[in-house]
Amino acid sequence: FTSGPSGRFNSVYDNPNMKQADLTLIHNKANAYLKANGIPACSFAIARQEKIVFAAGFGTADQSTGEPASATHRYRVASVSKPITSSAIMLLVDRGQLSVEDAVFGRNGILGSRFPTPASNPRIEKIKVKHLLTHTAGFTNANGDPMFQNSQLSMDDLIKWALQAKVNPRDPGVQYEYSNFGYCLLGRIIEAKTGQSYEGFVKSALLTPAGASSMSIAFNQPNQKQANEVVYYPSSAYNPNTRRMDAHGGWVASPIDLLKFMVRVDGKAAKRDLVSGGSWTQMTSAANVPDANGNNPMYGYGWTAGSNQGHNGAMSGTIAQLISQRSGIYTVAGMCNIRPDSDKWGSKLASLLFELTQTVSQWPSYDLS
Repeated sequence: FTSGPSGRFNSVYDNPNMKQADLTLIHNKANAYLKANGIPACSFAIARQEKIVFAAGFGTADQSTGEPASATHRYRVASVSKPITSSAIMLLVDRGQLSVEDAVFGRNGILGSRFPTPASNPRIEKIKVKHLLTHTAGFTNANGDPMFQNSQLSMDDLIKWALQAKVNPRDPGVQYEYSNFGYCLLGRIIEAKTGQSYEGFVKSALLTPAGASSMSIAFNQPNQKQANEVVYYPSSAYNPNTRRMDAHGGWVASPIDLLKFMVRVDGKAAKRDLVSGGSWTQMTSAANVPDANGNNPMYGYGWTAGSNQGHNGAMSGTIAQLISQRSGIYTVAGMCNIRPDSDKWGSKLASLLFELTQTVSQWPSYDLS
């Protein structure tokens, strides 16, 4: 089927079992979304009852060459990395190697010897693993998100600097404040408990068994573009130290990769999950800790905890969505190679994908995974 501005066959997946009217509908709606939001490329995939029934790319993956986007193009997925990290943590819990009640810092903390407690920031010794998972550790983004600061520092040096310079204003468990830094620490906990790199453990224990072995942590510069990776726009999208964002925002994936991961952790019966049912329930149950305005963010352990489970991702050059219906039959994944002002958090992208699940008259019975 055709997609893209010049009607090229962007996707590597043929769909002979889909009606032409449905393919035309998808084509028109996807390209309308790209045009309305000034997006060079978008790739997405849809699963029905845990079978990947559709995947396609639209637009241009590299504007300098005119390379059309495909279903298998890979994109930075930003904070969609957090459910992956959470699932890896809970896999360690399932194995008995970790408890969410474990202390993170201090004499008996998992990271206590690697990152000693600054005298100015004693509250960190009250932080448990569960506080990092739920963004309730007491960290603050006042005066900037530490993960986007001091890009020249190594991972360890950044963590030491942040613990010293950004004193926790409150005890853990009191208030929700979204923290990329907290998920950075979860990556270091995985390393401490497994003796492997964060990327190495997640790939070997979670992604490869799920069939998503092509996922990897991003590099920073255009000349480090990985196989089948899109180009990000504008050029300033290459300014952040994305590789240092590994556990909170560093993964590169295709939408098919994301769905392969999702259907192996989602608590549904069609495919055997890699984490226990109890861990899935824990990950997707709201922590019920209010934010600064007294509102319930409905956030669990790295996953949204409402009628849908998943996460969005957004940073310069990228928006991404990974969402599964709690009681429905659809799971969707999509990403773009720009962060448009008109869809900064990917909500319109999510709406497009779920609109397609309801307007396409018939999905195939095959499984692209």
